[in-house]
Amino acid sequence: RSMEVIVPDEFLPIAIGKNGQNVRLASKLTKWRLDVISETRYSEAMRNGYDSLVALPGVSISMADALYEKGCFSAEELGNAAVEDLIQIRDVGTTEKAEKLIKTAKDYVAKIKEVEATSEEELSDDLIEPTNQNGSETSSLSGDQKDSGEEAGNEENVSEED
Repeated sequence: RSMEVIVPDEFLPIAIGKNGQNVRLASKLTKWRLDVISETRYSEAMRNGYDSLVALPGVSISMADALYEKGCFSAEELGNAAVEDLIQIRDVGTTEKAEKLIKTAKDYVAKIKEVEATSEEELSDDLIEPTNQNGSETSSLSGDQKDSGEEAGNEENVSEED
């Protein structure tokens, strides 16, 4: 059992407490796992979720609103929804349409995750192999540079002493 607790931004430090003491105490008293988040962060997450619904092909704003009203707050949640639950939402109505929405949402989420992974990979590659202004590679940060003989000899001496 878990619960999200949304608090005004200015009360977030108080709600969490020193080293999370207040949250731990509240969790023990309620026997629930508590996730405390600020109103700003919650609003941003909800807005991003709504935007992901509207971005889906075949999902109109009125359908996104209907999904949102019934507790489906993002494309990821839509991809994990049960067909039976979606059929009950206005603008969905049929099993075929519900199944299509679920598939579309799953495909969309998979594509987003793929793009994010590629972006992270490219960022990592840029950090490892930076280029100078004319586009040629500069010295590598990955440690591929060759050591001079003297430096290599010093390293061997250090390791022998250990």
